[in-house]
Amino acid sequence: MNLDKFYSTDIGVNANPFYSTVSKYKNSTLVDLGVRSGISSEIMLLDSYLNNNKVLGVDVDWSMLNDSVGSHPNYTTILGDSSTVGKYWDKKISGLFVDTFHIKEQVLCELYFWYPHIEEGGFIAFHDTNWPQGQHDRYGGITWDRVEEGVKLFFNVDSLNYEDSFIKMDNYPESWGMTIVTIKNKKDYISQVKDWEEIFRGRNQLIQLFWNDENKGDVRIDLIHTI
Repeated sequence: MNLDKFYSTDIGVNANPFYSTVSKYKNSTLVDLGVRSGISSEIMLLDSYLNNNKVLGVDVDWSMLNDSVGSHPNYTTILGDSSTVGKYWDKKISGLFVDTFHIKEQVLCELYFWYPHIEEGGFIAFHDTNWPQGQHDRYGGITWDRVEEGVKLFFNVDSLNYEDSFIKMDNYPESWGMTIVTIKNKKDYISQVKDWEEIFRGRNQLIQLFWNDENKGDVRIDLIHTI
C-alpha cells in the first residue's frame, strides 16, 4: 500500500505503522476520536471493503471533513464529545484512534469510557505522544499535562516502548509521535488509577473553557461529576 500522500500530514510517516496495525483487522469496528479533515479515518478505511471493517468517527465539528471520507459507505459520523459518546457506548470495538485535546486529563477520561469496549486483541493508537520537550497546550491560563503522561499513568508504565503479558506498546517518535498499544489480554487498568475524581474535574474544567449550554448546539457534551 502506497501511503506517500499521508507523509505531508501531521500523521506523517507514522501512517506506515498505523496502517500496518489497522490492516490486521477484519470484520471489525474501528473508532476515530478527533477526526477534523479525516486523515486518520482515511487510513482506517483503507482495505475496509476487503476486510469488511466499519469505521466510526467522533467529533464535535464536521465542517472540515474531506468529502471522500464522509461519503464512504463504510464510514459513519457521530456528533459529540469523545468522552460523552464513550460514556453511552454499548458495543465492542477492535480499534481506537485518539487525537482530540492533547491533554493528560482528556486522554484519561477517554480511556475510562472507551477501554472497556476494546476487544481482547484490539488496539488503541494515540497521536501526539512525542511533542518537543517543554511543549504543552495552554488554555484558561493553565499549562496542561501532555498526552503521553496520561498514557503512562493509565497503563502504569514508565516508557512508551513496553511489553508484558497484557499489552504491547510501541512508540514512533516522528511526526509529533504516535504510540500504538495492542491489548494482548484484557486487564482492569481503570481500578489501578486512584484519582479519577480529580482527573474528571480537570477534564470538566477544560471542556467548560470551550463549550456551555449557549454554544454547544446539538453537540452532546456531558460534564461527569461522579463516576
